[in-house]
Amino acid sequence: VDSIGCPVDASTTANGYTLTADAVIGDRYNIVVVYTLTRDDGQPIPESVHFDQYSNSLYRFSSGGGSMSMYRDDEMPENQVKFVEQWTSTGRLLFFRNAHVAFEDLEVWDAESGTSSLLAEGTWELNFTVRYRDTTVSVPVDDLEVAGTDGITYQIRKILLSPLGLHMDLKILNIQDLQAFFSQRRSDFTVSLLLEDGSELELGNTNFGSSGSEGETTGKGDYGAFFDQPIPLEEISVLVICGTEVPVNAAK
Repeated sequence: VDSIGCPVDASTTANGYTLTADAVIGDRYNIVVVYTLTRDDGQPIPESVHFDQYSNSLYRFSSGGGSMSMYRDDEMPENQVKFVEQWTSTGRLLFFRNAHVAFEDLEVWDAESGTSSLLAEGTWELNFTVRYRDTTVSVPVDDLEVAGTDGITYQIRKILLSPLGLHMDLKILNIQDLQAFFSQRRSDFTVSLLLEDGSELELGNTNFGSSGSEGETTGKGDYGAFFDQPIPLEEISVLVICGTEVPVNAAK
């Protein structure tokens, strides 16, 4: 909880709706921002509400992928919903950078017709400093080589782990056609967590970046995964990378 940052004075109102940035949490390669949308007249906000467009200036400095999802539970007043913005980067995110966030046109999705209707026209813009405590630790690895399910060999150069996600720097070895590999989904590179309670968690929600030149048989890569929910580091005992176990207890 102490790692969560709270944006200051990050609230804006347009056309009867107020949007507030409540909290930001992240590590070196992942970030989540939680927003609250409030309907100012106290009337309920319809289900399946969403913004037509949104942008965050922070992501111009870092490649990767992300999503925006709406969240509501029974404890929230009917005139409020939360939006959760998540980004997993293949390059290091920049801390303490001023972020400019813009949301445009509030809409409601109709599942029967498969279309959206306009609920409130306008632009909601926020400016705040991205500030949170980085909980990333380094897991020792000595250029470990692992083989994927398709027979491709990877050398693990660096492993960074946090309660929010996992990042690895890779060298891709022994590929006959490197360019063909880049154009395909890297489904042969598998990663899971062994937890202290004996359970195993396969990691989805991943980004895999790679680079190389024509004619080369090796290339560079990076792997990133954002956990579905935070996992305390003391509950993670082993990383399983392409079937090879890497202990976490020596992480720093």
